Amino acid sequence: MLDLKLIREDPDAVRAALSRRGGSYPIDAVLEADARRRSAQARIDELRAERKQGDKRIAALQGAEKTAELARLKSLSDEIAALEAEEAAAAAELSHMLLEIPNIPHESVPPGTSDDDNVELYRVGEPTEFAFEARDHLDIGEALGIIDVERGARTSGSRFAYLKGAGALLWLSLSRYVLDLLLADGFTPMVPPVLVRREAMEGTGLWRRRISARCSTRIRCRSVMRVCRRASGEKRERTAGTRAASSDCTNSRRWRCSRS
Repeated sequence: MLDLKLIREDPDAVRAALSRRGGSYPIDAVLEADARRRSAQARIDELRAERKQGDKRIAALQGAEKTAELARLKSLSDEIAALEAEEAAAAAELSHMLLEIPNIPHESVPPGTSDDDNVELYRVGEPTEFAFEARDHLDIGEALGIIDVERGARTSGSRFAYLKGAGALLWLSLSRYVLDLLLADGFTPMVPPVLVRREAMEGTGLWRRRISARCSTRIRCRSVMRVCRRASGEKRERTAGTRAASSDCTNSRRWRCSRS
């Protein structure tokens, strides 16, 4: 998600950068919603301060003056409530639009909307010329029994696969090789949490509006499964007849751990 301060301070630069990605992005609408939200919040702060002062004065008033002041404070509270609803609506609209705006490309990235617009910077070596028709790496991996595309598709959808045996070991070896290169350049290895809150994903720009609320429920369910799996030497088992009406994973799907 782009920093709202960047959009607010230099919208033209943001528009120019995003234009190189192609498409249309609601920069003007973001600025308008942000202005409405900030204006409502400023007025809310003013009215709250005024109401606080009135609360302090009320104890010293009597009779008609006290009645009038109470009515005025009630009017202030009503106005604050209306402004709070307006501020919340503007904030929700703003957040929705910010999630639809992609990250700004680096200035060195050429304009384009597809892979066809990519520019080759350099090439290492030359492609190998075979005396036979080369096979796709997935076909080779499946023939060797180290890649399972069909099972990966059933589990995660297209373009995913299981790596098995030597395939898994090859992936781990390549990962370690790259890690060694990064260590030599002074990088610090880090293993982050596998499961993160929705706010963290939104902040990275990886969580889009098109991802439904049902997906976040699945993430909560996976967190329960992961906790169960991580128990030492335990395996998860699902109890029968446990689908409830609640969207909360811990209520709708109950899990128990048993020794393997």
